[in-house]
Amino acid sequence: MSIACWRAGALTLLLTTAACTSVPLESGQARVQELLQARGEVAPLSAANRPDPPLRDWLQEPLQLPTAVRIAMLRNPTLQLQFARLGTSAADAFDGHRLENPQLGFAWLIPVGGATGSKFSLDATLGLSDLLLRPARGRIADSEYQRTQQLVAASIFDLGLDVEHAWFECVGAQQRAALRRSIAESTQSAAELAARYHQAGNIDIIALQLQGAAASEARIILAQADADAAEARTRLRSLMGLGPGDPSWTMPTTLPEPPATAVDLAELQKLSLQQRLDLAAARTAVTAAENQLAAARQYRYLAPIHVGVAGERDADGSKRLGPAASLSLPLFNQGQGTLARAQAQLDSAHAAEQLLATQIGNEVELHAARMRSAFEQASTYHDGLIPQREAVVAGLQRQQAYMLTDIFNLLQAKQQEFGAYLGYVDAVQRYWQARVELTRSVGTRLPAIDAPATSTTTEQP
Repeated sequence: MSIACWRAGALTLLLTTAACTSVPLESGQARVQELLQARGEVAPLSAANRPDPPLRDWLQEPLQLPTAVRIAMLRNPTLQLQFARLGTSAADAFDGHRLENPQLGFAWLIPVGGATGSKFSLDATLGLSDLLLRPARGRIADSEYQRTQQLVAASIFDLGLDVEHAWFECVGAQQRAALRRSIAESTQSAAELAARYHQAGNIDIIALQLQGAAASEARIILAQADADAAEARTRLRSLMGLGPGDPSWTMPTTLPEPPATAVDLAELQKLSLQQRLDLAAARTAVTAAENQLAAARQYRYLAPIHVGVAGERDADGSKRLGPAASLSLPLFNQGQGTLARAQAQLDSAHAAEQLLATQIGNEVELHAARMRSAFEQASTYHDGLIPQREAVVAGLQRQQAYMLTDIFNLLQAKQQEFGAYLGYVDAVQRYWQARVELTRSVGTRLPAIDAPATSTTTEQP
């Protein structure tokens, strides 16, 4: 074969290995948005394409739930971390499809002793084993990139649900604090009235101390309720990515009333196995492990092989050029460890998938039961206990007007009415937060159970 043919072959090989494509980051970002949109979630933009939200306009009105989620999808720094994670995986996927760079070696032998003239040699080789492994390595890299896309989408989906959970907690904590303030004012009025009654000699010191202790206890509970409301507000603000320098904002005064919606548990469990992104990622991990095991079995005896061309020039000026190869002989290591490791990774991936599927089914059942229980409690408060407490207060007010009952009995009944409102708020908050967790367990927006667009007003004393 002529030197020109060798040069042409080497040039073709160099151009083939040098050919490259761009890192598949944009396709991964688009796939993440598709996964989120298919599950009814707001699809965020990458940091490079994310606009600054008009916070001052959005926060002029009380912060509703969709607005809170929208702000979080534009401002929360966690999204930047997730897109950076996606970029790293995209780079790994790109590298998985590339061949290793050709190796270039040369030697310059200087004469020593009685020798005359110097000798120069040059060789260029390319990994043949790497070329053979490239399709399998590319499939594994693509599976890992797909798994990362699913996990990133799952993390963003969870962020939206975290914001919803915190929003309901913040509104509920604020509503409880307002009720606790009314209770504290009522008990303080009772204590002041008891002081006047005691001065007039109508009640003894023990009755006075009982009213004073009730007022003190109510102030202590109010202080804790205010602290809980501030903590819930801070948690929501952090999830939205807002800081002290951002515009101030207010919350709705009451939680939305829970809708009467039937839940088909079997349908939700079936839906969760189809929609949970972390379960999809676990299945993708199984696929990658299967590809890894198949490649390990197919190429277990394949040792590193390099092929290429080599040339040298003798001291007398004569030149030689020809093919070159180097390989390792699989005498001591025949891939047994690699094969066993790939089998163990596949077994681990299967076990992780089965464990997650079992946990998902149990979570769906648990949160559905919690949501149903909270709805029943809220309905009992709304339709039963609260009207009954209100009727008792109204009756005692009529009796007290005719001096047929003690004023302190009326005040105690009023405090019990406040307690019924507190129980109702707790039950409503548990309902909505259980619904959020049920959505998280199913992995998509629940059919026929939509998040409230705005907060409704429930009459309170």
